[in-house]
Amino acid sequence: MDPKDPESLENVKEIEITQDVIDFVTDLDSEVETHKGYRGDWEARIDNYTRKRYGIRAKKSFPWVGCANFVLPQIDSDINRLKPAYINLAYGVSPIVTFEPFGPEDVLPARKRELLFDWRMRSKVKFFKEYALGVDYMLHCGFVVFFTGWRFETRTYCKYLNLSDLPQDVLDALYLPEATDDVLFHVIAEEMLPDLNLQENVDEIKRVVAEFRAGKTKFEFEFTEIYENRADVKACNPREEILFPVDTINIQEAPFIDRRFYMRKNKIKSLMKSNKYITFDDNEINSWATDTTESNADYVKAVRDGKSFQNYDRDGEVCLRERCTWYDVNGDGIEERVMVTHPESNPSKILRFIENPYDHGLFPFTVVRREFNDAEILSSRGVPALDDDFQTGISTIFNQDIDAGTISTTPTVVARKNSVKNLRNLRYVPGQVVETENGAADYTVTQNPNLGQAGRFASMQYLKSWANDRIGNTTAAISQANNSPGNGPQGSKTAREVSAIESNSGMLQSMDLLVFQNQMVDLYFQIDSLYEQFGDDEEEFMITNQQSIKVSRREIQGSFNLIPNGRLDNANPALRAQKMLAMLQMFINDPFIRQDAIRKLYLDDYDVRISQQLLKSPQELQEDAMQQMQSQNDQLQTALLMQKGRDNLEIRKEAILAPITGRKYGPG
Repeated sequence: MDPKDPESLENVKEIEITQDVIDFVTDLDSEVETHKGYRGDWEARIDNYTRKRYGIRAKKSFPWVGCANFVLPQIDSDINRLKPAYINLAYGVSPIVTFEPFGPEDVLPARKRELLFDWRMRSKVKFFKEYALGVDYMLHCGFVVFFTGWRFETRTYCKYLNLSDLPQDVLDALYLPEATDDVLFHVIAEEMLPDLNLQENVDEIKRVVAEFRAGKTKFEFEFTEIYENRADVKACNPREEILFPVDTINIQEAPFIDRRFYMRKNKIKSLMKSNKYITFDDNEINSWATDTTESNADYVKAVRDGKSFQNYDRDGEVCLRERCTWYDVNGDGIEERVMVTHPESNPSKILRFIENPYDHGLFPFTVVRREFNDAEILSSRGVPALDDDFQTGISTIFNQDIDAGTISTTPTVVARKNSVKNLRNLRYVPGQVVETENGAADYTVTQNPNLGQAGRFASMQYLKSWANDRIGNTTAAISQANNSPGNGPQGSKTAREVSAIESNSGMLQSMDLLVFQNQMVDLYFQIDSLYEQFGDDEEEFMITNQQSIKVSRREIQGSFNLIPNGRLDNANPALRAQKMLAMLQMFINDPFIRQDAIRKLYLDDYDVRISQQLLKSPQELQEDAMQQMQSQNDQLQTALLMQKGRDNLEIRKEAILAPITGRKYGPG
């Protein structure tokens, strides 16, 4: 079987490119640009939040040039505090998802599928980076859109063969007069070990066989191997990479979903060669790669990252638009889900127009919102929307305090005109000697007091408390104005007060994580469905401290309900360690509890590597049991020999004493 890209045009339902199709795609492009204008205010608001998060601001000239211009990072701090809890929902627990069986016949397949899915997510999908970016996008913009697809890539590599390096028995087999081309093919294949499922490798070996017949003894192979064959997940930045109508409630029912991305011209040509895109000539492709004018979002990112450009030259890249929409494919009056890809600069040059290729029947997008405060997706607010006023207020008060300190530490000098003899410029210098005509009355230094500093700090703490309360962070509630743990503005907190504050904040954060996890189910379902459709028929994987497991597609069939495993209590390593320690102390030496299992759970939560080092393997336990049994047998044999020796001693003793005292048990 020759593996092929499952999304290539020969493996999907391609729609013929007619003038009607071109007109449809062109009209769709105009509609998308119109809807982009509808969300202009939302985009401007996100750009403003980005500036505030990263401290991008203009220079101040009021109350004087060079005055304090700090931006205290309340927004960025809150996002960074929240991110670990979301990351741990997937990477702080195992398995990532629990497959709940619907019936008793689904129990064993559910367990195998659960282990296989967890291994795929951690080893094959390369999920961490996109997951972390997705969490950041969601906390910043209020939601994130995940794109899912299948990634299939091959790459070439070179190998060399010199017949003089082969063993003599292999050479004898090659030079046998009766050796056919098939025999030569298999001998060379065994030596070079390419993937013979790929037709390119078969053709390469046949070429070398022909060269061998022509008398050559040194050969160069250019083999092909499968580099990527896995589910692919991409976190799309809602501000720059994804667009749908502003009133969209359910993305699966949206009139269109527009994904914008850049691709190297060389990559586009490669995809055309592999028949994933319709082929165009090089001149046409070069015409798509035009200079891109810097957008407002590009400018903000450039300032944030320290880059400087006006018209960034993307001559080697092409901006592509991939759009999911609805189209009547067979003329029955019912529209089906379709996908169309074209260059941004020329929508009439369609690279592919296909029916939805996925068996799950959905658009390959999943929306994950931070909150449910309205039906529409764009209504979900990120952390900057919650912290905006508070960060502005805190920064303003802090700058006022810095300016007040500048005023208080910069004395005002009043001098009588023409009275000061040796002062070239009227500026205060500590320790300076000033000569005057009429003494101190001609030269006065006035120190301005710094009033209101305590009140300003209290106001900053008050604003920070409100900001932290909105996102479920307890820092400000149990800290001083300088954010160090200790007394708040109302005095010391008792242990009960601190516990109550943490409990209330934990409830809020637990609710946010629950909202997140219930939406992630849709993403995990699509990933699992992709492997069900395009994955290998059989896979072998290994779990730490366990033997490798081989699972076939048939073994994992059934009906399941996917439930994300991560929660606030089990995703937090500190909380989980406390719970497991309490459980270990509670059930130690309990006859109704398996002691080996509870010890393993505790050590796995503490550190899996320590668990590997400390816990004995089943083979070691079996060897210990056998040694213990052997030791017990040896002790028993020793005891029997000692007892036998004591018995013999008693008999000899009686034999010696019998002539003196008579037979002890003799008759009368």
